Amino acid sequence: MQAEKLKLGDVYFVLVYEDENHARFMIQSHEYLGKHGSDDESGASIYLFRLLGSDGELELKENDLDLMLDVKGLIDSLKQEPSGMSTP
Repeated sequence: MQAEKLKLGDVYFVLVYEDENHARFMIQSHEYLGKHGSDDESGASIYLFRLLGSDGELELKENDLDLMLDVKGLIDSLKQEPSGMSTP
């Protein structure tokens, strides 16, 4: 996700796999809370997300925002059947 496309309050998704075989996946949903300053060492902007269903927060540097997917990106990722994942 590109930083300039993030919208405050919108929900974004992270698609993670249980193992390197991509046999099982999990979808994490995060609400975008806004820009949260910058990293002291690198000066990179930091973006804050809240894990839905919890009080957990996730801080991402701008170069890590590619982990976040909007709905279209999530659907596109799910359409690409990972190896080891069976379809009915």
